[in-house]
Amino acid sequence: MKVERPTILFRCDASEQIGSGHVMRCITLAQELSRKGASVVFATNSGGHEVIQRFAISPMKTVPIHNNYSEVNQLREIIVGLGIDYLIWDSYRIELDHFNYIADLVPTMLVDDIYLFSQFKCDAVLNQNIYATADRYSQVNTKPTLLMGTDFSMLRDAFQLYAPYIKSISDQAEKVLLTFGGADLENNTIHFIKELLKFQKFSLQISIVLGVHYPYEHQLSHFINHEKVTDIHSVQMYRNVTNMADLIWEQDLAVTAGGSTMYELACLGVPSLCVITADNQRDLVGTFHSKGISIEINQDGDDFLNKFSTLVESSASRKEMSRIGRHTIDGKGKHRVAEYILHTVRRAL
Repeated sequence: MKVERPTILFRCDASEQIGSGHVMRCITLAQELSRKGASVVFATNSGGHEVIQRFAISPMKTVPIHNNYSEVNQLREIIVGLGIDYLIWDSYRIELDHFNYIADLVPTMLVDDIYLFSQFKCDAVLNQNIYATADRYSQVNTKPTLLMGTDFSMLRDAFQLYAPYIKSISDQAEKVLLTFGGADLENNTIHFIKELLKFQKFSLQISIVLGVHYPYEHQLSHFINHEKVTDIHSVQMYRNVTNMADLIWEQDLAVTAGGSTMYELACLGVPSLCVITADNQRDLVGTFHSKGISIEINQDGDDFLNKFSTLVESSASRKEMSRIGRHTIDGKGKHRVAEYILHTVRRAL
């Protein structure tokens, strides 16, 4: 095992179906590990490779995972061939027996969002979600270290840079961010733009962030240009945003889907209205709502418009949501996770 520069392998994918969140948070951790002296490698599909090429601050080695070959055999070859010291697994594509075989080859950390891996053999389980609790993990073969909750929420460096600054809360929320993850296959972007057209108490400055796998950009552009959206509100579209923290910091309010963006918004003190777009987001959106960081919405236009109208005009509500969010998410999770991994690798020498 390499004392000076351990080699850490990430297993994660991205696609239109699953979005880019798994790869994005692995990039965040990989950059922190690299900064602390480790070598990092990604075993990923073509979608994951594309996300890494676009968003990684520095070049990162990727090894392709092919669907037409045995994944466990491919991983074994990578682990042995590259002398991997630790594996971070952030993918739901694995069977129990195959995973446990891999975990016998190298210490492994499971990144888990929805308690899928409660019976898997591993060194550690990372569940960085606000609703994570240790009692949901009843390991059979091992007693892993449990890294649970928002102390381990991994955000990019830029988000922590804003920690010393006070977030200004305007009397009325005119700057509104719309973003619905890496893919947004249901096209919530257009749905909620249509709903915002019904709000005419004052003009909004709307920033729309499109994910790397968003497939409806032409349709969205056509709608904005032909439905006279810009006659009522100012609209700016962004794609492949690399300075997301800077853009979020400028906003008064966000409309988003359940996912990693909720943690980014909370860290910077931007109140949000959040819609559930998949079953595995229910705990996340529900907990943010119950803690007063975000407000849960649904697809119903009247429900959304009522909640939106109330929030944009209530600076007191937004100020309290901002305070709770910044208190809950400090942006230092990646440091804590990286320190655990490197300590574990060195301890095994």
